Amino acid sequence: MKNFLYLLLVAMFSRSGSSCQSRRDDPSKALNLVEFHSGTLPIILTVPHGGEIRHPDILNRMNGCRGTDGTCQFLKDPSCASTTECKVVNFQDMSTIDIAWTVANQIEDTLGGRPFMVISHLHRMKLDPNRELDEAAQGDEIATTAYLDFHNLINDTRASIGTGILFDLHGQGHKQNSTEVGYRISTSELNAGIVAAENSSIRALAERLNLPGNELIQGAQSFGALLEGQGFRALPSPRQPIPGEDKYYRGGYITNVHGSLNGGQVDAIQLEMPSEWRYEGTLDQRNVFAKAVGEAIAEYYELHYL
Repeated sequence: MKNFLYLLLVAMFSRSGSSCQSRRDDPSKALNLVEFHSGTLPIILTVPHGGEIRHPDILNRMNGCRGTDGTCQFLKDPSCASTTECKVVNFQDMSTIDIAWTVANQIEDTLGGRPFMVISHLHRMKLDPNRELDEAAQGDEIATTAYLDFHNLINDTRASIGTGILFDLHGQGHKQNSTEVGYRISTSELNAGIVAAENSSIRALAERLNLPGNELIQGAQSFGALLEGQGFRALPSPRQPIPGEDKYYRGGYITNVHGSLNGGQVDAIQLEMPSEWRYEGTLDQRNVFAKAVGEAIAEYYELHYL
């Protein structure tokens, strides 16, 4: 049975030039919900919100309610549905899985090796891997198994590569036609000029290169600078070092726990890619954008990790 499920996953998700693997001992519950591809470079691509599977045995995630201790509790209580204090987001980040494959292929074309890939195929209504477990899976057994698969695969990969970089791929619809590059530095901190690399998800990189945060996050050696060099707007970047009044995501749970903020030598950056390039234009336009992201990642790797 395990062999059949493994072959089913390969048939469903295999792409040319890469191998699909599972590290689970018992794949019966979540094998087709989390996709893993081994790489040859110390680069990890994660895609937590692109999934389309609405598993019928998993109740939809619901807003939570404040507990007596003041914290949000996510118990799938219908009476909490109308609350806004503990709101959950269930929107899919459209096209991010397809973009991830184009990004990976471009990295291989440029560097001659492939990144590792960890992809969640559950719809965000059922699971959000970019949140803590209680909010992400809300107590559901199948969703919890998939969540643990997703993060354990990242942890195993981080341990195997030593020094490297993780890019967490997301989508936003802020209508600013700009990719928001998240390092766990907030809008208010950027606007105030507080760009402390030691408080960012690329802490290890900054320490290794002995460079200040503003150079690595806003300056010529930042990912935003490289993506703008490919012809696509990015925030922060030398062109736009601070959000000002613009909307901006600083990076979420994956960037926080799997980057180097709290130790280790694997850095992490969240990329919030704009809807203008993900699905509002043509397929050719999306592919041009995705290849540019892949090329910028390859340049970032060559600049900082070789």
